[in-house]
Amino acid sequence: MSGKKTTAQQAKGFAMIEALVAAALLSMAMLGTAGFLIHVIRVNQNAEHLVNASSLAGDAIETLKSGPYDSVAGFSDSPSIYQRVCDVAADVPGPGMKTVTATVRWTWRGKAREISLATIIARD
Repeated sequence: MSGKKTTAQQAKGFAMIEALVAAALLSMAMLGTAGFLIHVIRVNQNAEHLVNASSLAGDAIETLKSGPYDSVAGFSDSPSIYQRVCDVAADVPGPGMKTVTATVRWTWRGKAREISLATIIARD
């Protein structure tokens, strides 16, 4: 035979190129999907921290609201990675009322985060 390839040999070579191109495209698609998955996981973790912090702030306010008016006082604690501070301002916005502000702080991915909830408790 001379240097010419037969149709079967040409088809075999073409199939090999198709397979390599398909593998390259699949690899790129998988890398894009992996990057998106990492982003989704980070967003989910941030949402989890927000839910936990909101719950801690809400629990602090509910605890103070459930007690007698005269025992409503500020406090701070540090449950796990969070720092919770509850401030009470007496006679704000008016006499016989207390403004309670619960602030929860935490650090995530090198950034300081915080969430605050506030309510007014009135004397009965």
